[in-house]
Amino acid sequence: KGVACSVHAELRAELGASNSAEECMVGICAENCVEWLVTDLSCILSGVTSIPIDPPLAEAAIASVITDCSLRVIFCSFQCVSKLLDIAEARSSGSSLPLTKLIVFSGQSQADLDSTSNSCKCRASAVGIQIQLFSAFEERGLSRLDDDAGCYFESSACQGRDRQSDDICTIVYTSGSTGKPKGAILSDQILRRRIGEEFLVPTPLVVVSYLPLAHSFDRENCLSCFLKGGRIAFHRGVVSDIFSTLQKAQPTTFSSTPRLWNELHQQFLDSFASAQATDQTNATNTPIEILRK
Repeated sequence: KGVACSVHAELRAELGASNSAEECMVGICAENCVEWLVTDLSCILSGVTSIPIDPPLAEAAIASVITDCSLRVIFCSFQCVSKLLDIAEARSSGSSLPLTKLIVFSGQSQADLDSTSNSCKCRASAVGIQIQLFSAFEERGLSRLDDDAGCYFESSACQGRDRQSDDICTIVYTSGSTGKPKGAILSDQILRRRIGEEFLVPTPLVVVSYLPLAHSFDRENCLSCFLKGGRIAFHRGVVSDIFSTLQKAQPTTFSSTPRLWNELHQQFLDSFASAQATDQTNATNTPIEILRK
């Protein structure tokens, strides 16, 4: 809560609390991580419209989204910095991008962080873009919170723009595989309704985030889990490695898409066949006992 509020406070100072939702838009371009959700939640608290950008998108598609939304600020991972700078450099000789700042999530060792940051800052400076670490952005926001406030949400720095039910909360773009990416607008009322739906909630509530957060499905699952006091484990890597993450995280609920359900089911069958073939100790073992081995 404190992290979200400090980022919220700095977002409010960065973009202005009185601007309309159309004027207060920020992009989020990163792989699934805690900072992704913190940024998204901070946008909701601040009355800022978040624009998720899926990192695998083609450079032309990302440039189209940035221009379409007039994005000045993008929160991103270090893995996405080079790609975003490539896009900015390619457009520098013609119609330049509105982008002026990249706020980078920390996810590397300090040595790699310093080396990557210095090289990227030189490239960014050449195209008029400022690079700032997410941790520094968070600290600046934390300094804006009132020390005497009863809680973070009561701080004057956290009093963002009042969001109306029909205000734009987020815009989710297509991949652009059939042309220019198209944006689907979700209002505040629609998003609240979708993440606030009450289902049978297990105790404890533990979910695994492995589908792209730039898509609505996993993003809404994670926000709903967070609001219900649950825990989220972030899967890193390809889907074929998901079972090792499931063993470690022990989720109590799991959601997927039809294509991935089929893929996971096939992986399960392959693992079972392999385990069954090597299990020579006890022919009476059940499938579950074989897989546990």
